[in-house]
Amino acid sequence: MGTMTHPYQHIYEDYQLRDERDRPVADPLADQAIWLDPPGCVLIPASVDLPSRIRSSGFVKAGLYIGIVLQGSGESWLSDSSHRFCYTNNVLSALALREDQRLDAESRRDSRVRSVGICYPLESLQKLGFLDTFEELFPAGETLFHRMLPASPRIQAIAGELIWPTTDGAARTLLLAAQASEMLVRTLVLLQQEAGIDGLRSDVRVNLNIVKGAMDADLRRPWTITELAEQAGLTRTSFHAKFFRAFGVGPMDYLRVQRLEAAREALVYQGISVTDAAFLAGYTNPANFATAFRRRFGVAPSSLRPIASSRTNGEA
Repeated sequence: MGTMTHPYQHIYEDYQLRDERDRPVADPLADQAIWLDPPGCVLIPASVDLPSRIRSSGFVKAGLYIGIVLQGSGESWLSDSSHRFCYTNNVLSALALREDQRLDAESRRDSRVRSVGICYPLESLQKLGFLDTFEELFPAGETLFHRMLPASPRIQAIAGELIWPTTDGAARTLLLAAQASEMLVRTLVLLQQEAGIDGLRSDVRVNLNIVKGAMDADLRRPWTITELAEQAGLTRTSFHAKFFRAFGVGPMDYLRVQRLEAAREALVYQGISVTDAAFLAGYTNPANFATAFRRRFGVAPSSLRPIASSRTNGEA
């Protein structure tokens, strides 16, 4: 793949944009697209204002296409109009293709677009060990799987950082790769749940979601496996196994990560101190928090700059 001249070549063929008078126009996102290896995906962050209606067309290669729209609206469709996909604010869109497909799309007139596209070709999914999970999404005989889901606050936060990175250089590339990888895992877990292929009874899945919601709502609480298992109506061993099957991570690892992520979001979006962020994440020792934070995100918590102040300084 190193010989390719533009990231689009991993995912598109015969791709072009035209305005409402059917005149060719330059792609405002082409210069923003980058190839991240690892994990092996095309990242397309967008923060643009489109003065006129723009229509794109071309062949999309087989793979998984994840889009998170924070602001904007439009729609896309297959060339035979058998499937049409509309998007709007705070929506997660996932399109899985077994085969190359011709896809057209159209943005609204005077559209302000704040979005992220993350595109994983089939070979990348195979290298990452997710090809079987990808294949399980498709109903028998189908070559296309598509879902539109509400973007959770966590997914919106990741999208925001992908659009407006908080670091530069090698740290920025490493963080973008980690965030794109996290988005892949979160999206696949959501799609598995939507497709009902996680192997869990519906009542068990509901109870697990209730417990996870309780954890999310009170991250500072000193949760224990015993307490969580009781709330789910399961034994400790069964709870751990079923939680992992449903969400792709163990309950205590999930809680640890959510606490760190909440701390990072507070650092970036609220501008709190590192000491307060450590307390938010459940750490009594800021040094231990800084070590865990760096291990998780690849940067020190003290290096993050609040987005609000960055935008005020004209860096967004």
